[in-house]
Amino acid sequence: SLALIARLLKNPGDAAEKMATLGAHIQALQGAPGGAPAPQPEVEDAATRDDETLELLGVFLDESAESLSRADEILLVTEQDGLTSEMVDDLFRVFHSIKGTATHLELSDVTSLAHCIETVLSRVREGAFVLQGDAFDLVLDATAVLRHSLEDTRTAIARGQHIATSPRVAALLEQLRHLVAPPPEIA
Repeated sequence: SLALIARLLKNPGDAAEKMATLGAHIQALQGAPGGAPAPQPEVEDAATRDDETLELLGVFLDESAESLSRADEILLVTEQDGLTSEMVDDLFRVFHSIKGTATHLELSDVTSLAHCIETVLSRVREGAFVLQGDAFDLVLDATAVLRHSLEDTRTAIARGQHIATSPRVAALLEQLRHLVAPPPEIA
């Protein structure tokens, strides 16, 4: 993206490394030979983020922690008293906000997980299923995994390290996607 190119040009560093990074991103944008998408890097480069982005990340991490606490409160009330449409809307807004900012900050694990939870909540809104039992447990687990991903991000940034993808996120995404997948058609 243009933001990546601008960041590469603005930040000091090895020219060969910048060109390799730029080349990888251009290849990803164009797609690999045969029309298949190019493989995405397994880490996000937290070490080269500028001061403004690091400040935004700090604010995002703090606000997301507060939002997830609110989501936990709603889920606990839901477990005891049942779910209202207002509660579903409140939960959806929490994950929608997290997803939007995480996308802007290029935090792929957080973006993917928040988006998948959004999809689950959209299906609940549509009446496809009720948020109870396994579905409830998965959303509750997702808030915990999301919280861990945010803390891992905070730690990586504080240490100037790369933000690694999490196998916990990948496993949970698979479960959430299975939950929202339409049932197979019977012939």
